Amino acid sequence: MKFDRETFLKNLESEEDVIVLRNVYGNTGQTVEIYPTKDAGGRYMGIIENPTREQLESGQMRFTLTKKSSSKVKNGTPFNLKDEHDKAYWDMIKHSPVIAYSFEEAQYSPSAMFYIYIESKVSKEAVSREKRTHAAKSLIFDDSLDNLITRARVIGIDLNGDTLEAVQQIFLEMAMKTPEKIEQLYSANIATNILFYKALDNNVIFKGKDDLYRFENIIIGATIESAIEFITRKDKLDVLALIKDRVEGNTGGKSIINMSKEELVDYIKETREEYKSEDLTALKRPELIKLAANK
Repeated sequence: MKFDRETFLKNLESEEDVIVLRNVYGNTGQTVEIYPTKDAGGRYMGIIENPTREQLESGQMRFTLTKKSSSKVKNGTPFNLKDEHDKAYWDMIKHSPVIAYSFEEAQYSPSAMFYIYIESKVSKEAVSREKRTHAAKSLIFDDSLDNLITRARVIGIDLNGDTLEAVQQIFLEMAMKTPEKIEQLYSANIATNILFYKALDNNVIFKGKDDLYRFENIIIGATIESAIEFITRKDKLDVLALIKDRVEGNTGGKSIINMSKEELVDYIKETREEYKSEDLTALKRPELIKLAANK
């Protein structure tokens, strides 16, 4: 979805009393003079070019900005939206390509020299990131060495032979820098990848003489990516379930693929914490098989 700058600015102005501009390059001391900006039709935005007599005499316009008006801005310049003077100048310059709506946007806009800094938003984002980092660390500490090594393989890192502490340290550094990567490694979407590597380690999935990946007598792919894509296809859920049975062997002696719908619901609730309180009875059997196989 394309970013709607106008809606963003309206929401911002309804939530914030003061808007502060920060220089993209830091506190350089540079002052920039910003003039009104034209829209695609050549009209100036944020000013009333030709105010009517009624507008001038109504008392609502104590002063009028024109196309020759300008505002000098530097790092930290505030605009108090409750002040008529500040609000008028903000309405004039907020459309300028010199001003980015965030620091991130400024990195992709060669014309941007300032960005809108919202202290409350920055604080919330910092707290949110700290929470995500803490949650990511908890996932790492609660995991086993074997599982961590397998998760590392999913992202192309070989940690076989390393100690638990060494492996944890690598993951903790990742959690500090990019907690979202840790979240992805523990998401449901990554479960099949992890199952694949476990199956490979236990020779449940193997490479034949033709260098193709196989499960029993079934060719599942020429590469790891294509093999994982194959076993997650809707028409191959039986293969995925059988691979899981071979690897984990924890279905009470009965293969997932041979379970009834009721047994699948009970099995999922027993093995998947996130589904304990969910009503799974509306799901079709193939969907239940996929949930059970992707533990």
